[in-house]
Amino acid sequence: LSALGSHTVAFGVSSSVMYLSCLGGRHGVIANLSAPEGRFPSNILLAALRPDRCVYFTSQSDLRVVGPDEEENSFAAPIAKSKPIFLLEPLVANALCLGDSDIVQATLRTVIERFGRMDPTFAHGGGIGSFGIGITSDVYQMLVDHDCHEAASYLLTGSTPADGVAQPDLIPSWIPMREKLMACDDIETSLQVLSNGDLELAKAVRGQDFAGSTNLPAPGDPSCELAVDLAAKAVRDGSLQDAIRLLDFASSDQSLLDLVSSLRTRAPSAFEPILRELVKNRTDKEGIQDYEEALVR
Repeated sequence: LSALGSHTVAFGVSSSVMYLSCLGGRHGVIANLSAPEGRFPSNILLAALRPDRCVYFTSQSDLRVVGPDEEENSFAAPIAKSKPIFLLEPLVANALCLGDSDIVQATLRTVIERFGRMDPTFAHGGGIGSFGIGITSDVYQMLVDHDCHEAASYLLTGSTPADGVAQPDLIPSWIPMREKLMACDDIETSLQVLSNGDLELAKAVRGQDFAGSTNLPAPGDPSCELAVDLAAKAVRDGSLQDAIRLLDFASSDQSLLDLVSSLRTRAPSAFEPILRELVKNRTDKEGIQDYEEALVR
């Protein structure tokens, strides 16, 4: 076993290097090693862990042909091998086990700066985590489950909500959009995630009024369905401006009307003020007419 902090260890098994954490017994693969050649099973002997790679031996487990001039009772000396390794997930799990909130946050910041998001805005060496390599769905899930939203946002955008400016790229590209949205703390970051790497679309949605933009996705696009789901949550939370922007993104005024109309039975006293607020904040004539018609139904 090789220690990865005070609450996590790494170990070799079969043709992989895995970690085991005290965080609810969480475990996972952090490196896949080349399967040894031979007719008999071989074991991985983990020798050392470096910040960016592991060093290991493959135990001898095969027959060896001995030449006439060789000592038949000799053994072939194993040769050390190395493999790139990405330690973000186990180190995040270890940090979340530290207990004290201030220590956890400080440790997470250090871990994410060193082993997480790597792009030109971050000074680093060795290429650890370039382009988001090593960031997994489990990393975001752990951070969100433990209410470490600032750390999750920092990993996703390259800045904290207090910084006020997000980097243009949300990495990595292989994490599903729905899981990235869990790490979003504000409407701006959510819209950036929904843009899914489309720089023109991301630029368009930064403004307050982007309804009708030619860059918006088609109504049936999966990002539109996610936007409608987020808008429903925003209405329930009373964040009407956020709901309007999300449904403008989804090109779905009718969905907004349906959501607000549901308040007629659930919260009759709130229905009319909310709808009037929507009318006041619309600039397109058709949208205003739809809302005004809903008021008099």
